Amino acid sequence: MLFYIENGCPNCRGRISDERLSKGLPCENCLPEENVISSKISNVCEILHTKNSLRDLKVFCEVEKKVGYFKKIFNQILDISPSSLQIGWAKRFFLGESFAIVAPTGTGKTTFGLITSLLTPRKALIIVPTKVLVKQTEEKLNYYLGKIKDKSLKNKIILTYTGSEKEKELLEKGKFDIFVCTSAFMHRNFELLKIIDFSLIFVDDVDSFLKNSKNVDNLFLLLGFSKEEIELALKRDKEEKDYENLLKIKEKHKKKTKQLIISSATLKPKTNRVLLFQNLLGFEITRFVSTLRKVIDTYLPVSLDDKSDKEKVFLKLLEIAEILVKNLKEGGLIFVEENFGKSYVEIATDYLRNKGFKVISYLEADEEELLSALKNRKVDVAIGLCHLGNPLVRGIDIPEVLRYAVFLGVPKHVFPLSKDKEGFSLSISPQFLHSILISIMPLLEEEEKITALSHLNYLKKYLTLKD
Repeated sequence: MLFYIENGCPNCRGRISDERLSKGLPCENCLPEENVISSKISNVCEILHTKNSLRDLKVFCEVEKKVGYFKKIFNQILDISPSSLQIGWAKRFFLGESFAIVAPTGTGKTTFGLITSLLTPRKALIIVPTKVLVKQTEEKLNYYLGKIKDKSLKNKIILTYTGSEKEKELLEKGKFDIFVCTSAFMHRNFELLKIIDFSLIFVDDVDSFLKNSKNVDNLFLLLGFSKEEIELALKRDKEEKDYENLLKIKEKHKKKTKQLIISSATLKPKTNRVLLFQNLLGFEITRFVSTLRKVIDTYLPVSLDDKSDKEKVFLKLLEIAEILVKNLKEGGLIFVEENFGKSYVEIATDYLRNKGFKVISYLEADEEELLSALKNRKVDVAIGLCHLGNPLVRGIDIPEVLRYAVFLGVPKHVFPLSKDKEGFSLSISPQFLHSILISIMPLLEEEEKITALSHLNYLKKYLTLKD
């Protein structure tokens, strides 16, 4: 022990030693040394409860109990334990927080969102980008319900909107526990949704949702904020009184027990509506940088005699792709570099088809047909353009089928130049500068990296500014 901290005990706010804090224990008055069995929070909670000395830690003990239940349900559904990331998100959910989950594909964001929707005590709303994902989400939720043993959860009613009047009628009458819809449905039927009391709203793949300012405004109305409160949060040049009022609004909202969870793998906000999340819910939406991926990245250099002949270059890339698909077999996605364009997607499709592979491209099938062909293993590979808006890039959640991705050409982020009187210039917005610095980090020397990190930390505060 080195020192004591006055008012430092997390349970009674009394005096506590640094040693007890480092072990995750309350002070000796709350939990005498002879009663310490383990520093595990569950054990500490149990002893404090038995001794009738559980005070400020009560809320965290309740959360720990709920997290234990979350783990149990998660295991029943998937026969595996949740990851440390998912447990961290669960703790925030049970603490009643609204928050953003920004993490790479495959880290279990959607799975977490669906399970918490089942666990929420009242009605939940799930918003996804497309009708295909509405259907996919409904199938998953019903599968989850079939695996759950708890009777109080098994009887949950899942309602989706696919276009029928009966579905709309059930929605109007509130005969559901979880409603799944697209952002387009929300936009068209907001008057219908706003009369329903949702305790949890989960927006999956929030990027497309954020592009429509009206959608974001409607989302905050659903969460119980007034138009005046939304206008105040968006107000430029706020005065001290405005910030005081926003603080009061946040505190008032906490009592409404409404939560928002949003998820994304490639979050790139380009709207001033991000101020609503910061000023009204207390969390920030910032650009995502991928650092955690259970994926092997590799490349094959291609020898070329003439790099200027676009068709010969692409043909050489296709010859390599043919060898890769032959060895890797089914479960692949092939992405044509955006610079080649859509016509080369057709060339790639015809080439591999003529070589005997079962192929489908995003140009010859809609999203539902693409998903069905992949899911039912009717094709070996699907081909699309290497662009974030491509249906093969977003929302394909079938890890049991997909095993690899091949890029024909180098996948890249493009930083557009703008023309001015002196020639061409690059945008100097904080977002662009932040992105460029991250992109060139691997090329920098150690001392330069330290300087770059300093610049990144500075720019982080201003990512929502346009100029």
